[in-house]
Amino acid sequence: MNSFLIQCKVRKAELLQFLGITAVGYLIGLIVVFIVMNVAKENTCATAGTMLAFIAFAFMHLFGITFSFMGDFNMAISLGATRKSFVSGYVLFNLLEIAVLELEIVVFGVVEKLLLENAFPQAVMEIDLTNFFTWNYLSGVLVVFTAVEMFFGAVILRYGMKVLWILWAVWMIICLVPMNIAKNEKLSGELAKLGLFLGGKFTPQGIVALVIALTIVTNTPKEGFAGHSDALTYFSTEQFSMSTSDELKTLLDTLAEPEEFEKLDDKWKFVVNKMKTDMDRNRRIPKEFYESFVKAQSESENAWEEAKEKADFSVFAPHLQKMIDMTAEMTGYTDPEKEVYDALLDQYEKGMDSATMDRLFEDLKAELIPLVQKVLAAKQPDDSKFHASFDKNAQKEVEKLLLSYIGFDWNRGTTGESAHPFTLNFSSKDVRVTNHFYEHDPLSAMYSAIHEGGHAIFEQNVNPDYDGTVAGSCSYMGIHESQSRFYENILGRNKNFWIPVYAKVQEKMPQLQDVSLDEFYKEVNHVRNSFIRTEADELTYCFHIILRYEIEKAIFRDHVKVEEIPALWNQKMQEYLQITPADDAEGILQDMHWSDGSFGYFPSYLLGSIYDGMYLDRLEEELGSVDALLAEGRISEITKWLNEKIHQYGSTRSPKEVIRYVCGKEVSAEPLIRYFKEKYTKVYNLG
Repeated sequence: MNSFLIQCKVRKAELLQFLGITAVGYLIGLIVVFIVMNVAKENTCATAGTMLAFIAFAFMHLFGITFSFMGDFNMAISLGATRKSFVSGYVLFNLLEIAVLELEIVVFGVVEKLLLENAFPQAVMEIDLTNFFTWNYLSGVLVVFTAVEMFFGAVILRYGMKVLWILWAVWMIICLVPMNIAKNEKLSGELAKLGLFLGGKFTPQGIVALVIALTIVTNTPKEGFAGHSDALTYFSTEQFSMSTSDELKTLLDTLAEPEEFEKLDDKWKFVVNKMKTDMDRNRRIPKEFYESFVKAQSESENAWEEAKEKADFSVFAPHLQKMIDMTAEMTGYTDPEKEVYDALLDQYEKGMDSATMDRLFEDLKAELIPLVQKVLAAKQPDDSKFHASFDKNAQKEVEKLLLSYIGFDWNRGTTGESAHPFTLNFSSKDVRVTNHFYEHDPLSAMYSAIHEGGHAIFEQNVNPDYDGTVAGSCSYMGIHESQSRFYENILGRNKNFWIPVYAKVQEKMPQLQDVSLDEFYKEVNHVRNSFIRTEADELTYCFHIILRYEIEKAIFRDHVKVEEIPALWNQKMQEYLQITPADDAEGILQDMHWSDGSFGYFPSYLLGSIYDGMYLDRLEEELGSVDALLAEGRISEITKWLNEKIHQYGSTRSPKEVIRYVCGKEVSAEPLIRYFKEKYTKVYNLG
């Protein structure tokens, strides 16, 4: 301790001198950055004062210590210190001195950052040295500086000052590391600008548009539609304008430069690639046309609702024609090199085209048409016990039970009610699910809950680092539908799914008390030719999608007239399901997809089921029998498997990459066909 006190006495002036030099460096840097920001009107800034203070500290501390070391040693010895006690005291004081100087720099950094943020709130902090004010970094500097300086001192005591300049050169290289870090942060500065653009401008506009869209379909009175529609048009158009702005183009072009792009991590490589591709496509769309398209979408959706309510296609027909024409025109701008319908398929499922769809769907038709005929000829289950009246509140309780059971996170999700169930996500931390409840059909809401829950679980388990970027929500509809339909059908229509929860469902719905689990299982797998796609069993559902796919091809390739589409619909219903709708409401008007121009979306539902057959094979290879997992109440293990294999990646893996990664093969309908044959042969005792 005496040696430490000697050091304090000997080197007190030295500490004050270093504090002063560091402060001068800080003030010079601070003045320079304020002059540059005010004169040059830059939109980026840096903590230049803090950086200069650190450089002054680093260079001057070594310089001063190096030249004063021999004198400090001789003075300490003359005051009664031994060589050993000198070293211990010198090290202790050095640690104290560097810690005090670091504290000074931390204070300078915090103050400078606050000053810059208040003086120039719109500027992006391109180089921010306060990012390195962490315990690990500061303690590392403390230890490294002391160790290096003591090493220099030991060398000087042994070999004299002749090695000084060699050591000085080495230390200069070491001290240039922070400057190299600052240089490399130019890239992070560009990323910061992109992050500010997304978080400060683009994403908030998108959230407002989503909130308005959600309000329109869940809680807007008829007379209030026009105002909300105008607001949605405005915010959607503003977001579109930002997505095609010169500001964003400059940012993305800079980050896409090969030498800059290679410095990005995988997430940002995907974001830059995807945003640049989308931007290049969207910049070809005239702003006035896009604004008209958004407005036409809202008007068309409103007309569809009215037409469905009246079961009158003529109300919707002119709007459908407009959406067909505008969708074709839009595709001409975005994908001029592609055939219209192939371009639409690719928009919803990247890499997909009609040639692949034709192959998959023809395989399904060849095998499922005779299978359905056998099933329909077999003895059908008695469904009379399911025609009772079921309280809406009880149905909502069952919805909550089922969502919790499959893994829906209530801290990051909510439920609501709408005419058509859907899932909407704002981020991985805010996912909204809606449902519709029918008094005499409790199974509808149950399976809608499981289906939408599958979508929601996907969104809730995307890597949260992707929030606010194009990576953050899966934009591939086939992949997304594969998750909702995996929960709804592969799991939810498996008898073992219900073993852990069926008694709880019966408690909430007393009408099911006299329905055994076997009876319930047969009813949820009851195959029948039905008019409504969303109420169809999983087997005949395939034909509902194939029908829509073939009509969409007829619209964009054969240019079938709008007024002929209802007849074409009825013809194909008769061809595939041997039934004809009584009116347009249970026929062509049952789905809202075409009302907003979502042509090419329908095939993704069946594509999702095809993926599911492949997932099931691989899941059982890795985790064992799904029947056993479900019966033992281990559904969380299945959800975790899906989280790890699919969900966490959001949009960063294309559909083909997902299938190859999860299943190790190219897409095929064979596993789904095999699943259907094995399952329904047992359910219907086909032998």
